[in-house]
Amino acid sequence: MLWQRNTAPTLITLTHPAQAREITTPEQLVDLWTSRTLAVPDPAPALATATTTGLPVIVLTTQHLARTHQLVANSRMTVVTTHVPGHRPASLPRGYHHFHLPAEPMPYQLAAVIAELLKP
Repeated sequence: MLWQRNTAPTLITLTHPAQAREITTPEQLVDLWTSRTLAVPDPAPALATATTTGLPVIVLTTQHLARTHQLVANSRMTVVTTHVPGHRPASLPRGYHHFHLPAEPMPYQLAAVIAELLKP
């Protein structure tokens, strides 16, 4: 994976959108799931920080937030969305750089998206 290639992913959360933190250990990945804020979500400040890193950007979010903020996946920004159980979107996103996972993905679905994200 990335660590085996001596590459550390960088985490930028909506909780601390101006802070880019290198993730150097698996234990730090817990911040992906535990970062929370009571503020109305606005991905713009975090995306602005992400563009300063010079690294490819992967946005993990809900399909609702992606649609509301018009997050468009492209060669520099991959978008991975999901939805709340029982609220599957009427149409799924299209495009090479946008992946959508069901609310409760099967292991093979999650593995397929991760494999795509890790491609050079």
